[in-house]
Amino acid sequence: MRVRLGALDGQLRTDSISPAWARADAIMGTGGGQNLALPWEEYLLFPFTNERTVGNPMSDLFRRPVISGDDINLPSVYSNSTVLRSDCLE
Repeated sequence: MRVRLGALDGQLRTDSISPAWARADAIMGTGGGQNLALPWEEYLLFPFTNERTVGNPMSDLFRRPVISGDDINLPSVYSNSTVLRSDCLE
């Protein structure tokens, strides 16, 4: 399903989840435990975003709880992360 919005001259839109991510969600299901999202960074670029940098969508796309990073990983921007596990996974 694709919905186009008129805002910002059509630059905003929603899109369907990547088929590979939909399969991963189906495999992980809604069982106990958490999933570690890799890549870890808070902002990433993907082929399905036409290589545009976006917020890491994994915690919103998967039904199970996702452990994801808060390291912004942008050039010349210092991370103010206070999450201890961020230090361990960088």
